[in-house]
Amino acid sequence: MIVILYDLIYMLPVGIMASLQLNGGLKQPVPDAAACIVMILALGICLFLKYFDNRMKYLVPGMLAAACAGIVLIHKREERQAFILEQSWILWMVLLAIACYLVCRL
Repeated sequence: MIVILYDLIYMLPVGIMASLQLNGGLKQPVPDAAACIVMILALGICLFLKYFDNRMKYLVPGMLAAACAGIVLIHKREERQAFILEQSWILWMVLLAIACYLVCRL
């Protein structure tokens, strides 16, 4: 458990700084708090996958991805496209969190 906290000590500042920089470069302004929350959750899931020693460790991210896809897919096509275009920043934040995790692991 202490190892996870040590990883968070240097991963969270890097991730939050990167999310705030990406937020300035996006076309649509995103609330800073929302960007930071998405970044923290994505880094938490990456650390969960690294340190959880169970065969079912991929179940949590898989269930989250399936739930998000299900929420998007239950809408009509036009509504789905508009939602994906408006909320594309979430995908960018998750990809940025994975990149920050990989950079910090180096």
